[in-house]
Amino acid sequence: MARRANGQRGGGFGGFLLLMALAAAIVFVVSAVDYTPPSGHAPSVSAMTYRRPEAGRIATPNADTQRQPGWQIALYAVPPGSDTLYTLVNEEGRYVVNYDPDTRNARWAAYILTRAEAGVKNVDRSSGFARDMRLVHKGWASAVTGDYTRSGYDRGHLVPSADRDDNESENRATFIMTNISPQRPGLNRYVWKNLESTVRKWAIEHDSLYIVTAGVLIPADGRPLKTIGSGVAVPELFYKAVAVRDGDRFQAIGFVIPNIDDCNRDYRVYAVSPDSIRRLTGIDIFGTLPSEAVYDTDFWF
Repeated sequence: MARRANGQRGGGFGGFLLLMALAAAIVFVVSAVDYTPPSGHAPSVSAMTYRRPEAGRIATPNADTQRQPGWQIALYAVPPGSDTLYTLVNEEGRYVVNYDPDTRNARWAAYILTRAEAGVKNVDRSSGFARDMRLVHKGWASAVTGDYTRSGYDRGHLVPSADRDDNESENRATFIMTNISPQRPGLNRYVWKNLESTVRKWAIEHDSLYIVTAGVLIPADGRPLKTIGSGVAVPELFYKAVAVRDGDRFQAIGFVIPNIDDCNRDYRVYAVSPDSIRRLTGIDIFGTLPSEAVYDTDFWF
């Protein structure tokens, strides 16, 4: 049975316990890719391979975990992933990323957006990006803000700054470089921004949204992705998937948008089913929801 987050800042569990419980919720699912996005930019993953670990067990929440938004994420928003080693919980920003050191990007970022979070702005946008020191301590390759300087690419948020502006700490947490990916200005400043604003409106209308988003880190036709700076890969496509509890079922929608300057500014033309994103990326979007989500554009538009 799905539970709606209420915007409370649950406490009590440290990052270690949260991550261990998150690991218990992971089941990895992959399938062949057969997808053509609206722009005609269709990457192939024929050259890609994935490790398929043993299926995990879905964790069962207790009274304490139900008060912690991070547990809501772990149970319902986080996609099953290929390797729990690279799954990182950002407690201040209340989001989870699965990090890829090879590309210095997140494979996915997952979080919940509630009506309370979307409807109130308490602090201004933070002014600075910061390296994720957790990666440094682990010895993993990581992006720095200077990698983007004069690159022609914006520092694009995965979890938007405006979705975490209740206080300065959580807003700063969205500026950590593991939450950032290279986006062309024509994408970041127009259609992606418009889509983020629309998602906040949906949160106000529907109470609590489950969101998964990132760049597609699979190169097209076996060619390596372009890189900037010290080796930060540039995704050719970005995706965002949104799900919401609707009575006794879930409604879900996805978007796949090319990372180019002249993309269509109407995000609706890029709407796809979350299952299309699964086929495109190999990531089982919303695979931990208690029931399969319905894809119905009339519900959203």
